[in-house]
This record gives sequence, C-alpha cells and structure tokens, in this order.
Amino acid sequence: MSAESNPQTEQPPSSSERTPEEWAKAKGLFTPGGDPSRGDFSKPNWDWRHAAATAAHGWDAHEHHAGAPILLTEADYDAALEAVTTPEMLPHEPAVSKYSPHTPAHQERMAAAAKAKVKASAERAVAELSGDSE
Repeated sequence: MSAESNPQTEQPPSSSERTPEEWAKAKGLFTPGGDPSRGDFSKPNWDWRHAAATAAHGWDAHEHHAGAPILLTEADYDAALEAVTTPEMLPHEPAVSKYSPHTPAHQERMAAAAKAKVKASAERAVAELSGDSE
C-alpha cells in the first residue's frame, strides 16, 4: 500500500495549511467512489458539512479564479465546518475566499457590472428609437 492511499499518513500536521479537500479526506469526511470493475458504481461523496462550507466560503470560486485551491489551517477548516452547522450560518471570515460570491466586494462588482449592462442596453434602445442606430 502506498503512502498516498494510507489514511493514517494523510493526517497533516495541525499547524500546516492544506486544501479543504485534503482536510476533509484526513478527517474522514470524504467517501471515495466505488470500483466499477467490481460492480460498485457508487459515486464519491463529500460530507454535507464540507459541501456546505465549500458553498458558504467560496472555495470552488477561489479555485476557479485563482487557479489553485485555497489553503487553510486545520483550525480555520474546523471553524468553517462549525460555522455552517449553526442556525445563523455565518461564514468563518479567515476561511472565506476573496472570490466568494457572498462577500460584499464581489456583490458590489456584480451590481456594477449589471448596472453597466443595463445602461448600455438603454443607450442602444434610445439610439434605435431616435434613428441613430448603426
């Protein structure tokens, strides 16, 4: 058995930074998919807390925009999981990606882009109505 497939060796030191996926695997919050060659077609499955934390903290968006997964300490990963299990579901700030769609900065950028799109559309409509269309 290789060191990579042994769950005992996947446990990273608590002070290091790892990806959320690495923390989930190390903590047993991931179930690998089955082996189709053996008739097991079960799909890989992330624990619901990990999936909720991924959505609430923008981890997928971070990987998409930054080109690499976000890195978290074990304490921040655990706090992110805890945050999504509370009724308030307030994200754990140190674990929130700057690319998260739930941050005020992202929402402001999206609002500005939408406003610019509406303005351009309105200007085209006015130009068409006044006969100035190209």
